[in-house]
Amino acid sequence: MVPQFPVFDLHGDLLSYLINKEGSTPMDSDIGCSIPFWKKGNVKLQVLSIFTTTNLGSVKKARHQAEKYKEILNVYSDHIYPMDSRNDLNSIIKTPGTAVMVAIENASGICEEEDHLDQAFFNLEQIIEQTGPLFYITITHHTENRFGGGNYSKVGLKPDGEILLEYLSGKKIAVDLSHTSDKMAFDLLNFIDQKQLDIPVIASHSNFRNIWDHPRNLPEELVREIIKRKGLMGMNFVRAFVDNDHHYTLQNHIRFGWANGLEDHLAFGADFFWTGSLNDPQRIPYFHPEHENAGKYPSIIDHLKVGEEEMEKLEKLCYLNVCKFIKSQIF
Repeated sequence: MVPQFPVFDLHGDLLSYLINKEGSTPMDSDIGCSIPFWKKGNVKLQVLSIFTTTNLGSVKKARHQAEKYKEILNVYSDHIYPMDSRNDLNSIIKTPGTAVMVAIENASGICEEEDHLDQAFFNLEQIIEQTGPLFYITITHHTENRFGGGNYSKVGLKPDGEILLEYLSGKKIAVDLSHTSDKMAFDLLNFIDQKQLDIPVIASHSNFRNIWDHPRNLPEELVREIIKRKGLMGMNFVRAFVDNDHHYTLQNHIRFGWANGLEDHLAFGADFFWTGSLNDPQRIPYFHPEHENAGKYPSIIDHLKVGEEEMEKLEKLCYLNVCKFIKSQIF
């Protein structure tokens, strides 16, 4: 078995699970990104998304998740602790427990569709005040919102999205391409370039469309943009985005990234979410058993069958690329 490097994971939906399932805790086995699984998988940094759909009440749900984040930091302080600018990233590897940061998945969580846009900025700053530094914002989800088009749409960047990007410039919060339509992604990148905005760009939980053709996976042109902008691309474990039939295709996605210039940009973004409230027969199981929780990381890494000559690539994938990105782009 290859060395069990520490893992930095870019995306998990624990917070939405905690507010949606009554009586739930971060110790549960009902979601793949919980404290026992982190411990088993040697996950030393976990980015927790504040996830909302684009529906009335999204701001309230996002606020509830920010409050829940603060609560679990207090109650489970023996197991988790906040990653912020005061923490030395190198010390995380040796510190017991798992460091956590927050991201926003869907900007509908900071602004209802009919609110004045100034309210979005006020709500965003309130979340940051509660949670500490944000790693990234995923501006859309599957459908479109007031800011632009999600991955199941063909809508591009909207005027409110342009204003949001201008607001984010210089704030050291990355913009995430994982749930944009292709048009939205290219519009967003072009706007950043035209306005010379200072915004890091990542894809926190997406795979390669060249390997598995799905709208949630990135086409080659967007992968090149991630490399060009010194961003990150987190490998997603959801079966529908890996390969419906073959679990080992996850390793093929990783090796494809290594072979196409992403050695310094590839990471993990498993996207563990609560499947208990969903009932889509075509998607069950939502994860291959080999990838179903963070405790599977040692096995996933081992099945890459990395030789000595590739050990540096593996270490970068597991944590070094995220560590470098945070140091240079976030703090």
